[in-house]
Amino acid sequence: ENPIDPWVLLNYRFFPLADGKQAFFRNDVIVQVDAASIFLPKFDNAGEFTRQEYQSIEKDGGHMLVASVKSSGSLWLMTAMDGKVTCSSENGAGNVYSAAGMYTLVKHFHDKFGAAWQQEYLELVNFLDRKRVSLGFELVTRCLGEHGSLPNCDHLVLNVAMDRDSLAPYSPLLLVRLKERFLLEVNVIPTECFSESL
Repeated sequence: ENPIDPWVLLNYRFFPLADGKQAFFRNDVIVQVDAASIFLPKFDNAGEFTRQEYQSIEKDGGHMLVASVKSSGSLWLMTAMDGKVTCSSENGAGNVYSAAGMYTLVKHFHDKFGAAWQQEYLELVNFLDRKRVSLGFELVTRCLGEHGSLPNCDHLVLNVAMDRDSLAPYSPLLLVRLKERFLLEVNVIPTECFSESL
């Protein structure tokens, strides 16, 4: 048995099954997977403890897919209240990071939607206001923060959508829908995995 090639997963559709199991479906073949997630603190994915954990999984006959995604940027949060956008970054509002995030978001809408950018932007603002949703992005710029290599362009990566009152995260499906509707860059399972269920 070979573990599933992660690049092949782009051609599979994902379905949750009973008992916390998951399946990947392609054509008429279902490959059942017992999924376990291990969330490691930042920079702790290369230590001795982690290597021992991986070895114990393999010793028990398991296979694993390790995914590590890290944009080099700053957390940027936004929501809307009474038709007005509220944003913060680097533990505060009204600083250079929160302003850079707002500029980057507006530039995204202008670049993607052209003359209709204001209407599209207001639709996002109205959605956030009406549904009481907050969004968390990674703000990646060429001029702020430390980078291993400079990004080709300034951009935002949508990482989470949360209920503004409880701060409970919404399903990744909402991120996929926001990606499709507003052409946002997201950090979730590829949209091809969800295309049948949208």
